[in-house]
Parts: sequence; C-alpha cells; structure tokens
Amino acid sequence: MKNLITLLFTSVILFAGCTKETDDVLPTTIQSKNLADLKASDSFSWSTDAKIAFKITGLQTIVPVKSTLKLGLPDGTILFNQLHLMSDNQTIQLVVPGGISYLTLTYGSISQQLLIENGQAEFSFVPGE
Repeated sequence: MKNLITLLFTSVILFAGCTKETDDVLPTTIQSKNLADLKASDSFSWSTDAKIAFKITGLQTIVPVKSTLKLGLPDGTILFNQLHLMSDNQTIQLVVPGGISYLTLTYGSISQQLLIENGQAEFSFVPGE
C-alpha cells in the first residue's frame, strides 16, 4: 500500500510538472520576410560617431609663440595636428567615435587630457581658467 501511494504521488508530481511553456514574446510588426522590403526612417543614422566642438582660449604674448597643436584619442589616434599661434582663439570641429569621453592635447611641453561634456571640450592657455 505504501508503494502504491508513493507511486501515485510521484506520478502526480511528474505530470503536474509537465506543462506546456508559452513564450512571452511581443508580436512583431514586420509583415514582410524579405530583407529588401525593410526600410529605416529618413532620420535614422548608422553612424556611431559624435561631433565635438573643441574651443581654445589663447594667451596674448609679447613675442609670438607657435607650436604644433595635436588633439587625439586616448588610444593615441591623432585627430588634429596643426601649427598653432598661442594667442589665437579657435574652435575646431572634430568627429570622434561614440563613447569617447576624453581628448588628449599636446602643445609643446603641455600635455593634458580634456573631458568632453555636452559635445564640447575646452582648453585655455590662460593660467587659472
């Protein structure tokens, strides 16, 4: 009798555990299965790049000071490389890969990492700014 009750109890548990699982997947709105029929909206961009405005505040000097200004990515990739007069104010438009939060700047003996915030990075030759 004990064996019969144990067998019956085990059978109930096994059959109760065998229920059909349903996928809670949202229905898709794609009607066509042809890839050529799929279109992105006109405002969609495949680009993962970001446009950055880099602003330089110059320092007036008695004697003109020129050196090469280099702007680059943290991995060492150079984005901008040009002779720059220290007294010039300038805004440089750059395109950087998405997810980059710092630019590296070198100018003569100056080397700094500059934070990119709201699509802008800034550097000033004026001490204390």
